[in-house]
Amino acid sequence: MLQKPPAAPAGGGVLTQEEIVHIVFVAPEAYPVPPARGNSVEIYIWHLARQLAKNHRVTVISRAAPGLTRREAEDGVHHIRIRPGPAAIYARRAAAALRGLGADLCQVENRPLFLPVLKTACKGALVLNLHSMNFMPPTPVVRQALRQADAVLANSRYVHGVLRRRFPEAASRAHVLHPGADAERFSPRWSRAGQEGRRRLRALWGAGEDPVVLYVGRVIPRKGVDVLLRAMRLVRKRHPRARLVVAGGAWTRGAKPYHRYLTTLARPLGRSVRALGAVRHQRLPDVYAAADCLVCPSQEPEALGLVNLEAMSTGLPVVASGAWGIPEAVKDGETGLLVRRYRLPGALAAAVGRLLDRPETGQQWGRNGRRLIEDYFNWTRVGTDAERIYAAVLNGRARRQRNGDKRGHTRSGDRHPDHGEDTPEHAEDPLP
Repeated sequence: MLQKPPAAPAGGGVLTQEEIVHIVFVAPEAYPVPPARGNSVEIYIWHLARQLAKNHRVTVISRAAPGLTRREAEDGVHHIRIRPGPAAIYARRAAAALRGLGADLCQVENRPLFLPVLKTACKGALVLNLHSMNFMPPTPVVRQALRQADAVLANSRYVHGVLRRRFPEAASRAHVLHPGADAERFSPRWSRAGQEGRRRLRALWGAGEDPVVLYVGRVIPRKGVDVLLRAMRLVRKRHPRARLVVAGGAWTRGAKPYHRYLTTLARPLGRSVRALGAVRHQRLPDVYAAADCLVCPSQEPEALGLVNLEAMSTGLPVVASGAWGIPEAVKDGETGLLVRRYRLPGALAAAVGRLLDRPETGQQWGRNGRRLIEDYFNWTRVGTDAERIYAAVLNGRARRQRNGDKRGHTRSGDRHPDHGEDTPEHAEDPLP
């Protein structure tokens, strides 16, 4: 039976990971938990909450949505769903739900401006978990909000480095916590489940034994779908049977200028391009299994790319932009290929063509990727690392409280020395 730890361990004792009792996650205002579609922040919360619930009491506060009850317990996680609304209103509703829960630690996902509002309702430690730097401009308002956090987590060394450069005063409170992939749900394409899903979808698509290149993500300019479409025209000169499957929004019927531009680019490719539209998260494992490689052609900062981990879990080699946090997941020449000149369709086409030229190499890289998921990028490891960080945060907070800082922060106004190694962002990065 877990015992609730005191605010300050008696006799200078240290809290252990097993003594953290109640962890509360506050999700952003945009999507519910669990996610109906592949919204990466909500997927992260869903998996980490269920992992931590094996050892602790866990509550998730997220927005209400049709088909989801306002309060329920699932897989050991208690859900409180509140009425949606603009971010400021949603934060106040989240604070009202948080008040009285007796949380030892409240983790705020990707919304620094929620911190001051939630601080009034949280008597325990307050942690900000960053999935990107899109909501972290170096403004006085964000800087002041950041002071309320006992710790800041970054989902990659890249995000950690940007955070420390923008907010050096937060350096000693910053930690890297890489995410994971669900190795059971995203089973290898050579497994029985993977083979069944592969055969079913490829038959539906009429793909036969044709090479299938896959894109999974939002269809917006910074994700580079236009570059990929232009690259596929070059790929098909050498591999005329190659197909492109886009699992993303309904861009083929979109009225936005970018969507019309993509439709124009896709027209010469004819039926070799298949647009799946929005794909429910439950269907994504089969989509990955049916492909031969994933392409992540991001054109602007990418924190890490959950799609890369999901593809690797399925045993797919990955072709991705070789910048930002992506190389922390995709190992060049081991689990896929990194494209340094990612803005050039020719460079992207050359990498895809290299994989299609050597399918045996692609299969080996896929197996390497699966092994990396099993060894490191998995939710068991994420949960253990999170518990270790939480215990350190709570112990540090208790020490500071004993030293007279009632807020739990240092007396120096959070001007901490810049420790650690500097490393040169699904806003969230939701998938379809």
